Amino acid sequence: MVDLWERVPVAGLPADFAEALATLDHDRLKELLTSGQIPAGVYGRQIVQLRGALPLDDPIFAQHRGWSALSYGDWDDLQRCVDAGPVDPHELLSLRAIILAPLDRSHVGEAHTYASAILEAWDCKLSQSQGRFRRFARRTLALPVDTGGRPDVAQARHVRFRRLQDVLILAKQEAIGGRLEAAEGLAREAQRLGDEGDYFRPFARDLERLVRLARGEDERSALEFMGRLREPRGPAPLIAIAWLLDLAHLLALRADGSLAEVAALVNTIAIRLCSPRFEIQTEAWRIAAELHAGNTASVRDLPGLRVQSGGTSPGLRSLPEFLSAWAAEDPDGFELSAQLARASGQLWLQLSALAWLAALRPRPRDLRRLCLFLEASGWRRLPFVSRDIAARAAIALVEGGHRSRAIVELASASGRPKVALAVAETHATDTRAPLGARRAAVEVLHLIGVGRGRAALRDIAHGGDEIARLATDHLSDGHGMTGLSEREMEVVDLAGRGLTNREIGGRLSLSRHTVARHLANACAKLGAENRAEAAVRVAAMRGR
Repeated sequence: MVDLWERVPVAGLPADFAEALATLDHDRLKELLTSGQIPAGVYGRQIVQLRGALPLDDPIFAQHRGWSALSYGDWDDLQRCVDAGPVDPHELLSLRAIILAPLDRSHVGEAHTYASAILEAWDCKLSQSQGRFRRFARRTLALPVDTGGRPDVAQARHVRFRRLQDVLILAKQEAIGGRLEAAEGLAREAQRLGDEGDYFRPFARDLERLVRLARGEDERSALEFMGRLREPRGPAPLIAIAWLLDLAHLLALRADGSLAEVAALVNTIAIRLCSPRFEIQTEAWRIAAELHAGNTASVRDLPGLRVQSGGTSPGLRSLPEFLSAWAAEDPDGFELSAQLARASGQLWLQLSALAWLAALRPRPRDLRRLCLFLEASGWRRLPFVSRDIAARAAIALVEGGHRSRAIVELASASGRPKVALAVAETHATDTRAPLGARRAAVEVLHLIGVGRGRAALRDIAHGGDEIARLATDHLSDGHGMTGLSEREMEVVDLAGRGLTNREIGGRLSLSRHTVARHLANACAKLGAENRAEAAVRVAAMRGR
C-alpha cells in the first residue's frame, strides 16, 4: 500500500524553483509560489512537501507551510505557522477545528464567500451531509471567482482551479445523491478543465467510467487515480482521503479489489490525521470492503462501530446501520439505513437499502420509492446488492404492479437471464406500460434470443402497433451455433478487438446501454465472466 507520508523525490520541478529553493532566494520563491507556476494539482506531494520546509519569516510562506501542515496532519507545525502570523490564520484554524472536531459537531453556516464555502465543504465532507453538500456545490458555481486580493494566491491559476474543482465536486455529488446522467456529463467536462497534468483529471476519467458501470454498462477499463496516488505528483493525504471516499460506493460495483485497496488506504490516512469523523467513515468502509469480499469475520466489529456512530449525524450513521442489516439480512435494519440515507442525501445508499427491502419484505411504499428513484437517478447496478437480490427486487416491482424502463434495465443488469426474460415479457405484453418500457422489454427479449425470448417476440408480433413491428424486425435475426443472436456475435467480436462500448455503439448504430445489454446477455449464455472471456469462447467455437 502506498505511503503518502513518505518523502518523494523532487526531480522534474521547474529549474528556477529548484534553484531558488537551493539558494534560499526568498523573493524569487515568493514570486514563484504566488504566480501559479507550480500548482499543487500538477506537482502534488512534490510541491506540498517542499512548502512544508519554507521559513516562517514571511506571512505568505507561513500560509503555504500551514496548508502543507494541514495536508499531512502535522498539527504542531500548523501551530507554529499560526504563531508566525500567516496571511489568513482564521482559514487555517477553522479547517483544523473541522478536521479534528468531535463526532457530534454541528454544521457551519451557509457559504456566501469562497472562504466560507471552503469551510462548509469540509464540514459537509466530515459529517457526510451529502444533501447539503450537493446544494452547496450548485451554489458555489454561482459564487464569484475572486481571491479577495490575497497576496498568497495566484488569480489566473485560482480561476482555472476553481472551475475544475467546482465542476468535479458537483459531478461527485450527483453520483452520490443525484442523477447519474448529470454526473457522467460533468465528469466528462471536468477532464477538459484546469491545468494539463492536474491529478483531478484522471479522477474525473475514473468517475466517468464508474458512473457508466452504475448505469448498467459493461465498463471494465483500468482506473487511473490510484496509480497517480503512487507517484510523487499524486495528492497529499488530506486531499486523497477526501476524494477517495467519494469514489468508494462506486468501487463496490467492481470485482477487482479496488474497494479493498482504497478502504485500507483511507483508514490509514484517517488514523494518522487523528480525525474522529474521518475515522468513523473509513472504519465503515474497511468493514464494507471485507464483507464485499466475503470475509464475514469483520461482522464482530460492527457493534462497536454502531455505538460510536450512534450520536452522530445521519450521514455517519447510515453506512454502519446498512452494514449491520446486510450482515443479518435484517429488513428493519435496512429500513433504518434507508431513512438515514434519505436524511443525509445519500441516494445511492437509500436505493441499495430499498432494493434489499424489495427482495426481503416488499411493501407498496418501499416499492414505489424504489421505482421512482431508479427512474430519476439512472442507477441500474447498486452497491452491495448482489445479482440475486437485484433480480428479486425487479420481480417484486413487477408483481407490485410497477412498469418502467428502469425495472427492465435493472433486471437485465442483474445478469440473471430468466428473470430478465420474465420481467421483459411482462412489460412487452402489457399495453398499459409506458411505451419506452415496452421498447426496452422487446430489446431485452431480442438480446436473450433463444427459447422463450423468441416465442414471446412471435406472440407480440401478432399485434398491430409499434411494439409488434419492432418485434417483427427482431425476429428476422438468426442464431448461430453459439446460441447468440447475430447482433450479440457482432458486439462480442468487436469487444474482443478491444473496442469500448461507445466505439461499438458507433460502429453498429446502437446506444451504449444496448451494447452493454448485448454483452451481458452474451456472457450469461456463454457462461463467461467478462467480455474478454466471451470473445475467447466465441472464437474457439468458430475454430479460430
